[in-house]
Amino acid sequence: MNTIKSKIGKHMGGLTLTLGAMVFSLGLSAQSGQILHSPEYIETTVGETFEVTVNIDAAGDPVSVIDVHMRFNPWELEVVSIESLVNNMGGMMIDPTFNNTDGTISIGAFEIGNNLPTGQFPMMNITFMALSPTASAYVGHPLNQFPRSIFAYAGENMLSSVGPLDIQILPAVVSSVDDITAGDVSTLAVWPNPASDDAFVRFELVNSGAVSVDLLDASGKIVADVYRGSAAAGAPYRFDLDVSQLSTGMYLCRMITNEGVLVERVVVRR
Repeated sequence: MNTIKSKIGKHMGGLTLTLGAMVFSLGLSAQSGQILHSPEYIETTVGETFEVTVNIDAAGDPVSVIDVHMRFNPWELEVVSIESLVNNMGGMMIDPTFNNTDGTISIGAFEIGNNLPTGQFPMMNITFMALSPTASAYVGHPLNQFPRSIFAYAGENMLSSVGPLDIQILPAVVSSVDDITAGDVSTLAVWPNPASDDAFVRFELVNSGAVSVDLLDASGKIVADVYRGSAAAGAPYRFDLDVSQLSTGMYLCRMITNEGVLVERVVVRR
């Protein structure tokens, strides 16, 4: 019996196809793409919103699939809205989605036949709200875990790195209180926290006297009067707090007594 071995090689530009050995060599600068952010540095305040543009840099290589997955800390940030900037590129687009409970963002673009632009272009605008003070809020793109961000062409991932995004969140300034310090009180608590509909405020004084408890927004405006009157020392007081009509964001529960002021941070989340 005769054994027939065939090996056909064909070279076309940067593409070498060898049948039999099934070797594919693409003349591409492998893993050279980047995800970039604009701006790269943001300084904001609790309760404020800000916008980040996610840009795609394919480094001159053809890209047929872009799948972007982002993660953020939902205790520090909340997504208000996302605007896709690639709807006019043709092909199949996956609309942006986000989940403020899990802290995830996703968007995709798939082209068959016609590749996406090879240069740098904006993918989406994300509007965040700052929820909690931090020196560096976490926003990242998984590259080594599923689901991960990729740029793909002919089955090869071209994404190599993610540019910086440094977000600093400063505490809210409550303009109606000159000096916020812990007074001589035993407790001030709000539960549940974060809250979405009904919550309650609990406090207990060390010394009997007049007390006022209210809820302030990030600008210092009173949005809810919880209690105004007198309270006995050592007795726990509990009052309902309805936050169902409040916007998502950070608030301050403030208690003023003869001894001073105590503030508890409250997060309202939808």
